[in-house]
Amino acid sequence: GRVGAALDLVQECVPEIPYWPQLPRLDAREDLQRQFLEGLPGAVAEEDLVFCQEAAVREAADLYAAAMGDREWLLPSAERARCLHAFTDRHWQKARALKGQLVGPVTLAMCMRDEDGLSMLHSRQMREILVHHLSLSARMQHRHLADGRRPVMLFFDEPYMSIYGTAQFPLSPEEVVELWQDVRGDLECPVGVHCCGATDWSTVARGPFDILSFDAFDYFASLVAHSSQINEFVSGGGILAWGIVPSSTRVADFSSEELAHRWMEGAQQLVRGSSLTVQDLAARSLLTPACGLGTLDVEIAEQVFRSLRDVSHLLRDCLDLGSVVE
Repeated sequence: GRVGAALDLVQECVPEIPYWPQLPRLDAREDLQRQFLEGLPGAVAEEDLVFCQEAAVREAADLYAAAMGDREWLLPSAERARCLHAFTDRHWQKARALKGQLVGPVTLAMCMRDEDGLSMLHSRQMREILVHHLSLSARMQHRHLADGRRPVMLFFDEPYMSIYGTAQFPLSPEEVVELWQDVRGDLECPVGVHCCGATDWSTVARGPFDILSFDAFDYFASLVAHSSQINEFVSGGGILAWGIVPSSTRVADFSSEELAHRWMEGAQQLVRGSSLTVQDLAARSLLTPACGLGTLDVEIAEQVFRSLRDVSHLLRDCLDLGSVVE
């Protein structure tokens, strides 16, 4: 079935850092905003992403008890995250780390609206409830994926950071960073953040993240605009996850050599004027598709993965990195 085929593709093309794919075309509940709604206090009309603050306050007691007592909180059910539940049944022999992901607090809070159309971000109480929910969800996913042999890395998906700084975005930089810090809490694993558009990467780099994941194909200029903060992030031990392969039918328009050259040019641009070299940057980099593949046709997703694998091999050879870049 689709789940087995998706995991087969991951095993074939990204064996060193495999992840569990999201399949929203199989079930709308696997959509980014809905996948982690299960158990969120006050979520009353899930399809429309509506919450009720009164209901949330009533239902929050169990959430807080779980947080205080380190009780297990809900993983998404098998109907919402088929690949997550099937992932741990596989043997990932070549894996050096295992990757999971969940919706970020900024994105989920901005999607969820009350009966008056106001987002969760407008209520300090609802923000607190959301933070506890996602923090526990992250800890539970980490526990589910951890096999005691390899590290787990978790990524928060924050597409709504692409409207950061506009009139539609109600948070200050300090509030954004605080929200991320509260959700990460005491999570003991590498944590990344993914934004697939242009954003203020200097604010993102101030967050509690070990990895910054970005669309290097369409929005690299947004990252370069904050190159001094990005280089500081990398110099301090941070990792960059370059979304170098387009996550669309455009993948057919670019050879692996062209994409590898694109990465080299981008790396040279990013380190210009800093103490870092391209080799330094490569040693602190991962390669990824530009964004999620869950809405693509299988043939296109396969093309993206195979292109990614080829670009990785080309850059490893070119930079003599062995298996550092993935």
